[in-house]
Amino acid sequence: MTSVRHPQAAHSRSQARLSFSERSRSRSSTKERSRSVTSRLSRSHSRAPLRGSISSSPSSVKRDWKVSRDVRTRLPPILRRFSGYRDPQLQPPFPPISFPPFSWLRHVSLKHETWLLSFIGSLVSIGLIEIVMSASFPNHDTVLIVASFGASAVLLFSTIESPLAQPRHLLGGQILSAILGVGLNRLFRMADNYRLGDTIGHNELGHVVWINGALAMSLSLLLMQVTGTVHPPGGATALIAAVQPAAVNMSWRLVYAVVISSFLMLVWALFINNVGRRRYPAYWFSGEVALVRDREKGAFVKESLDAAEMEAEEGRSRAMELGLLVEELDERAVESENEEGNRDDRAQADGGLIRGRKSNK
Repeated sequence: MTSVRHPQAAHSRSQARLSFSERSRSRSSTKERSRSVTSRLSRSHSRAPLRGSISSSPSSVKRDWKVSRDVRTRLPPILRRFSGYRDPQLQPPFPPISFPPFSWLRHVSLKHETWLLSFIGSLVSIGLIEIVMSASFPNHDTVLIVASFGASAVLLFSTIESPLAQPRHLLGGQILSAILGVGLNRLFRMADNYRLGDTIGHNELGHVVWINGALAMSLSLLLMQVTGTVHPPGGATALIAAVQPAAVNMSWRLVYAVVISSFLMLVWALFINNVGRRRYPAYWFSGEVALVRDREKGAFVKESLDAAEMEAEEGRSRAMELGLLVEELDERAVESENEEGNRDDRAQADGGLIRGRKSNK
């Protein structure tokens, strides 16, 4: 009597015999195969609408998974590049723009290119904001620049692949925090014991300014988390709007300054971060989509990878199995792709055999 071995158990035992490095190479090769399968599926369904449910059956994942066409593919090539779109078949680092002086960047190491473009990007963006602010708000007691944009420049020109540096987080985090900080400050200014000075005096905690600053920053953080626009400099913007005298005197004009500064920095980042071998933004509204098991529905659901990872870090049970499930689905997709390829090969071989028999007859 022959024994039946479960393929998953056999695979686990074979993996246990391998060394750590061999298991790592095996996992990396599996992920590479899954990426190739995913890219082929994406290209084959690139014009399909984003509809269809995600089934909990692994065999139907490939059939139900449809990827919508990226709207940036409809743009002219030059706008397509500066909006952050690259051909899915290309792998980073991407080729720079093909005309000088940007084409010369291919002769520079990627590390030094990053240093150079980060320096130029931050220098020009801060200078551009200061020039526009001084020309747009003369003689109105307006700050030259909101200091939190120095931190935004670090994110947008140095860590361009970070979710915190993407356009949605920059615009949403800065603008929402400015509105909240100014609005809350105007409420606190109605208090009788409100007094704001340039320096700290004796018994300063007797005034409500310190409560205003702490509450503005913490509420801005909560607002950014709820709206999915977490941008660390946004917390500084809300704090500046609450406790910095020059910003407090600007009142709602501070919101205008933040809006103008945010769009100026974003437009420049879209240019300077796309002339070389890097790509910005990584996404506009949401990042990569993952499949996560919803235990209440008993099925896989689509969810932003950033949101799923955040849920896993916060200990919410639905996303705790994210890494295992995504890897498991990738492996099964690869196995399904291989099985289909084998069936096609057998069908072609059978067809050739039949044609050969007919010709012999």
